[in-house]
Amino acid sequence: MRFASKSWHNVTKKKIVNCLRKCKFAVPSAKDSEDTNIRVVDEEAPTDWSKACEVLNVSDNVSFEDFVNMDVDALVTDFLTIDDIVEQISTKHEHDAAIEKEYDDDTTDLEFQEQPRVTRKDAMNSILNLHRYFETLSNVKPEVFHMLHDLDNVIDKSRTFKQFKITDYTQM
Repeated sequence: MRFASKSWHNVTKKKIVNCLRKCKFAVPSAKDSEDTNIRVVDEEAPTDWSKACEVLNVSDNVSFEDFVNMDVDALVTDFLTIDDIVEQISTKHEHDAAIEKEYDDDTTDLEFQEQPRVTRKDAMNSILNLHRYFETLSNVKPEVFHMLHDLDNVIDKSRTFKQFKITDYTQM
């Protein structure tokens, strides 16, 4: 899930518009090509319900209203009882208290020790741990995860690559 979240965070509005344009699904409005105002352009789109039924393989006896409202009665959420809510809250508080105690125990030892140099792998693991920590909390703003993705991108870009020569692979 983190991989998908990071990937989506790196998608710009311009990339979305370009993809839609390439698929001939949408194009930027004539006013401003840099803006994300999009109008749908699909010249092959069916103009009436009978043509849409043919394209979507829908039976002719299904009305447009029935097709659009087919999932109105689908259960997408369930009501929580008071006991369920109390259990969720108490579990969260116990979990948060355990994390705080663990944090307090860990930080007292670190303050007086000289720390070794942090490697790229250590930094990536730290970002991963921060992701895990914030995922356990409730009411975390999406901006927090966007900042973590930005840090992850900075660490990715700091990677250095060695240029190999053909002579590195041959013995002369």
